[in-house]
Amino acid sequence: MRLCVVGAAGLLAAPMAGDVLPDPAPSPPVATDHAAGPGVPVPDGIEITYDELQKITWYKPRLELWGSFDFRIFPVLGSADGGLRKIGIDIIVKNPPKGRPTSMQVKTEADPWLIPITESDKVVTTDLGCRVAQSIFLQNQASLAQMLARVKQAEVALMGDGRPVRYKLTEDDLENFRRIAALWEAEILPQRPEQQPIPEPNYAGMNDVTLPRIIARSKVTPRFPQRAEGRKVLGRVVLQAVVRKDGTIGELEVLKPAGGDCGFEEAAIEAIRKWRYKPATKGGEPVDVYFTIVVDFTYGSYKMAPG
Repeated sequence: MRLCVVGAAGLLAAPMAGDVLPDPAPSPPVATDHAAGPGVPVPDGIEITYDELQKITWYKPRLELWGSFDFRIFPVLGSADGGLRKIGIDIIVKNPPKGRPTSMQVKTEADPWLIPITESDKVVTTDLGCRVAQSIFLQNQASLAQMLARVKQAEVALMGDGRPVRYKLTEDDLENFRRIAALWEAEILPQRPEQQPIPEPNYAGMNDVTLPRIIARSKVTPRFPQRAEGRKVLGRVVLQAVVRKDGTIGELEVLKPAGGDCGFEEAAIEAIRKWRYKPATKGGEPVDVYFTIVVDFTYGSYKMAPG
C-alpha cells in the first residue's frame, strides 16, 4: 500500500471568492480549446452559474445548503472563457473543533491519500446563530476528485490541533464527484440554460384563479426546532408550494430560508406536507396552483400567513 500525498499547484478561487482564475501552474494537462456549447444538455443534478466580471463558468452539484447536516463535501469545476479548467473541493463542517485544519486524510478501497491544507486554501469559520460552520475550499484537486469518482466507498478525516473530524461519504456524495468528473473529461461543456418560464402556470390569486383555503383540522403546528430552544432566535421561512387540485401538497420549494442553521426550514416543510386545502379553482374547476406560504417562528410559538 502506498500513501498518495497531494499538493495544490497554482490557485483556483472558490466561486464565492473575488479572485480571477489565474494562468495554469503545473497540474493535469488541459486543452485550451475546450468550450461551452449551446446545444450540450445540462446533466441532472448540476447547477451552472456564470461570473460576468471574471468570465468564469462554475459547475457544482445542486444542493440545498440550508438543510441540516453535520458535514458536506463536494467538487466544484471552474471553466474560464479561455478554456482553462480546474477543480476545487468544498467542505462544510458544522460545530468544528477550534483552530484551522492542517490536512485531510482520505481512505478508500484503493491507496490512502493525504491532502495538506495550506495557507492558500480558504478556511472560513462563521457563527450561523444556532451552530458554527467552517467552510474549507481545497484548490486544484482534479486528481482527488477523479479518484473519488471511481471508488465505491470513501472516508475522510480532517486533521489539526483539535479532535479529528471523520465522515463517510454517502452514495449521493460519490455521485456528485462522478458528475463533476464527467464534466472535467468532456470536450465541450454545457452552457447555463436560459431561464424558461413554466408554460401557463396558475398562480393563486391571479388571472381569475382563486386562492386555496386551508382545511383547519389538517393544519399541523410546525414544531419549534430543538436547536433553537433557549436561544430566543426568530425565523421566517418563505416557501412556494404546489397545491394540487385534490388539495394535497405537491412540489415544495424553499424560496427564502430562515438561516442560522436552526432547523426552521425542515420544521416548516414537515408540517406543511401534512396540510390539506380546499383547492383553488379557475372557471369553476379545481386546478393545481403555485401558492406562497410564509411561516414565522417566534420563541416557543409560531404564526403563519397566508392560509
